[in-house]
Amino acid sequence: MDEQELRQLFRDTFDRHLPGPDAFRQLLDEGEERRRPRLGLLAAAVAMVLAAAAAALIASHPRVLPRTLPASSRLPASSASPAQTPPTSVSVPPELPTPAVASLLGKVEVASAGDELLRSTDGGRSWSVVYTGLPDHHGNVRDLEWVTDTTIFAATNHGLLVSRDQGVRWVLVSSRGDLYRLDFLSPSVGYVIAGSSPALQDGHVLRTLDGGASWSPYPVGLSVVTWIQWVDATHAWAGGPGGVVATSDTGRTWTLQLRPSSAADAAQVGFTDALHGFALFDRIGGPPELYATADGGQHWERASLPSSEVVGRFVVTGPTALEMVTGGTTSGLCASQDSGSSWSCRKLALGPITPYDWVASGQLRFLVGMRGTEVLLAASSDAGMDWTLRSVDVGPWVRASRAPGAHS
Repeated sequence: MDEQELRQLFRDTFDRHLPGPDAFRQLLDEGEERRRPRLGLLAAAVAMVLAAAAAALIASHPRVLPRTLPASSRLPASSASPAQTPPTSVSVPPELPTPAVASLLGKVEVASAGDELLRSTDGGRSWSVVYTGLPDHHGNVRDLEWVTDTTIFAATNHGLLVSRDQGVRWVLVSSRGDLYRLDFLSPSVGYVIAGSSPALQDGHVLRTLDGGASWSPYPVGLSVVTWIQWVDATHAWAGGPGGVVATSDTGRTWTLQLRPSSAADAAQVGFTDALHGFALFDRIGGPPELYATADGGQHWERASLPSSEVVGRFVVTGPTALEMVTGGTTSGLCASQDSGSSWSCRKLALGPITPYDWVASGQLRFLVGMRGTEVLLAASSDAGMDWTLRSVDVGPWVRASRAPGAHS
């Protein structure tokens, strides 16, 4: 069970599920259906005539539907589409695409290519473009996070987007362009790592109590923060170059638990519960360092790595289990079931790819990365043995990000 599955199970257990906005109307319609007498032959004939007329009308005035990208096609990223578009008045400096992906327990996946958002409901075999991104291709999605079974947030360089219908329609709730790493406890309460550049050399934590409409500074005791995770409303961990800090009193106090052995420029934390977790430091001039804890961080044990060429972040799949993607000559998907004491690796049969983000949900794996000017969307239903691969052309985003004065 990974971090996303743990959050979803917690919310499914404790959140109150209210009827949807159309529940009452649906109930009335069902009652009306029960009272409706059976149609006679004459009514059926009339219905056929009306259906034929309607078909003719639709043929002459077709409806505009979201663009669905079939599994067998190569996905175009910037062709004309009736998918939702952002406000045309938005203007931001261009940014190199950093693809992201988020999975709702294997039911619905949302991925990004530049700031274009794609959605899949068939395990990644096909994708639909639901948000086209800025017309000048300056936008970029930096992080995606499911919060409930209907609500998902997207942090972009032109603001915070939210969808409350499983990623179909999106609303811009904040125009802040400094939001990077999301960690929401509920659709209203959330935290984010903010900074002035993707390197997060000045990364710091902000908190919202109104679904991202407004944000306020939230100190955690580190001068630079690159990651934060709340496992419940009481316990949280944050990491940065200076180490890992934790709170067990809803954030009132934070305690330093762990430091890297040498200078680092970033850190990641990942917990399944208030006791079991991992911390990874990206050290300057040396291989990463991995640590594991089984007592909430009171004691941390140094763990081994499958390779010195670990790419991107790790994914926690159980109290003592995690997975990593490695690059270089040992490129593969590596898993440990014993807190990093031993590893088993499987070669990633995806060809040349630079991974950016990935998630694990049961036997499902979803990985997004870059190959030249393409975003690759890779999906596996057997824990990474076989993959379905789709590609999206992000050449316009890449060229914009490499223009003079652009962020990269």
